[in-house]
Amino acid sequence: MPSDCLIWSATWGTALVWGLAEQLPCWEGDHVAPWACCPMNDDTHSCFSHGFTHAQCCHAEGAGLSGCGCKSLYLREVATFLSERPREEAIAAKEVRRFRWRFHPAECSTERLWIALRSASRQADQCSDWEKLHFIVLCGLQAKWWQSDELPHGRQVGVDHFWDLILSTAVKLLSAPRCAQLLTPQEAYENFQRFDSYYTSSTSFRHIADFTWHRALPASPLAPPAQLHGHRTGRPAHATAAPSVHCSVLARLPEDRAQVRAAAATWGRSCDLFEVYVARPADRAPGAWTGTGSSHRGDQVVNLAMEYPVMKVHPDQRGGSKLSPSMQSRRFQTTNLIRKTLAMWHFVGSRSTEENGRFADFVCRLDPDTLFLAERFRRFVQQQGLDRESMVYFGQVHHFMRGLVGYFPDGGAGICLPARALEAFTYLLGFIVHVYSGGNRSKDLPSSCQMLPGHLDDVVTGLCFQKLNLLPHPALVTPLGQNLFNSDVLPRDARSTLGRVEDWSRARRMHHLFQCLSRCVECNCQSLDPKYWVDEKLAISFHGYKNASQMRLAYRYLTRQKKSCCVHEWNGQGTGEDHCHSAKDASEAAPYYTGSCVAEACPENSEGLDLGSGCSCKAGYSGTISPTQAT
Repeated sequence: MPSDCLIWSATWGTALVWGLAEQLPCWEGDHVAPWACCPMNDDTHSCFSHGFTHAQCCHAEGAGLSGCGCKSLYLREVATFLSERPREEAIAAKEVRRFRWRFHPAECSTERLWIALRSASRQADQCSDWEKLHFIVLCGLQAKWWQSDELPHGRQVGVDHFWDLILSTAVKLLSAPRCAQLLTPQEAYENFQRFDSYYTSSTSFRHIADFTWHRALPASPLAPPAQLHGHRTGRPAHATAAPSVHCSVLARLPEDRAQVRAAAATWGRSCDLFEVYVARPADRAPGAWTGTGSSHRGDQVVNLAMEYPVMKVHPDQRGGSKLSPSMQSRRFQTTNLIRKTLAMWHFVGSRSTEENGRFADFVCRLDPDTLFLAERFRRFVQQQGLDRESMVYFGQVHHFMRGLVGYFPDGGAGICLPARALEAFTYLLGFIVHVYSGGNRSKDLPSSCQMLPGHLDDVVTGLCFQKLNLLPHPALVTPLGQNLFNSDVLPRDARSTLGRVEDWSRARRMHHLFQCLSRCVECNCQSLDPKYWVDEKLAISFHGYKNASQMRLAYRYLTRQKKSCCVHEWNGQGTGEDHCHSAKDASEAAPYYTGSCVAEACPENSEGLDLGSGCSCKAGYSGTISPTQAT
């Protein structure tokens, strides 16, 4: 028996040590007294008090539970409760209340549940984790946390925290010995998925009359890791022509010119239509874009200021544009990106309806520093059996602000819509795009689908999708918890890919971490930053390539492109493969490529795909550049 009990203050989070002689009475009738930590014996033992202090009082005499060896009277009682119910039947709040508990609160208020949530993370051993999982689940069912507005910071934030604790505890228990007759980590994941489907992409929780905890698991919950990397879901792909993809890039010119040129010369070539959208005053209006390297397809710059009055009043910022690293603080930015994005969607959708020549099966909104692989996107929608009539959206779905604005797709990673979904979105925007609030400064976090000033265009786009009840496609994340659309650069281009479990929790991606660790222990996902848990062979997009040369190299890496001139003689007179000769190795004489078979990037102050394709000096610089030297 311990000599004292550690009590955590719910208000200040500070610890007070109370000796057993100074404790409050342990029992009030047949139930545990609030704030009590009782002596450890079979008659008066409790693993839980109002302050969730079971760490000091959770062991009892006698044999431990089968499988895990935990000597906990609370867990023994829970095992009895669960054994009286068929596994096929879900557990409801009324069943928890009917059971005559001794070591679990007979009534769990939202206040008691919240205190437990606040202090639960302070426990360390596996038996305590098993207790924590069951206490939160059973107490949560009694308190009906999914209906209550009494949780601190509002219902949505409280529910997010509730599931985050359940999933983080489930992750810890994946490697723990299984306690017989108790809930399992896999149950926690499956119930989160079931609950999450109720309010995906909704700004306010839809009413759930009586949430129940399901114990029956899918027939085959886990697949062998070898089968997960090339996953297929949905209907089989039909043998139809590849869908057309319209790539719409939101940019500022001339500020983003180098990035736009790099995008057009690399991944933009795979788009059926590549267009750049700007908002500039008439005296700075751009003409036809002839520098993308693919002008024969009609690629051009579209000036939205010529089509929408609000974009004349609120044009693109000139010069450098520094954004706050905090998503929350970006709500006060003075940029026009929200208005510009909605105007772009409306323009593309309206024109697609009117002009058959510009009609595409899918339209994607992209940034100049996005690296988008259209061929992989086409392959994905074909594998999923999707077409232009589908009513879904594609992108990287953010979870971390779910409690404030619901789910929304990240704009930098790219957002794609089928033609039918774009048509519905265009109809909605027809009532919005010409109605806007005065001023060009954002005052708060966006809360509705409106032509607002500010930078959080993806948040507003998500709010619009919620209004349309337009949901993300369920296969945007692999069975290993990897996003197909990514808001950051390739892991190989990141300064560091290291992370902690707390990073997954902060991003509200504990369910993705569970997917990884339950299927691929050797992947060591808990030590990675979730942004860089990526399957490079399946990923459709990356974001953050501010350097045009780095984008070119990343694109070549992903598509595994190699210039034949890298391994053959180069005569130094041109930029095409006609000037390569297969008779000699590249390293035998100059001016030839030397070293490994990797095309060299253009040197500083120049631009181009690579040395082999040809580099030209930027404006303000002069000199000559050959495959082996630059002067």
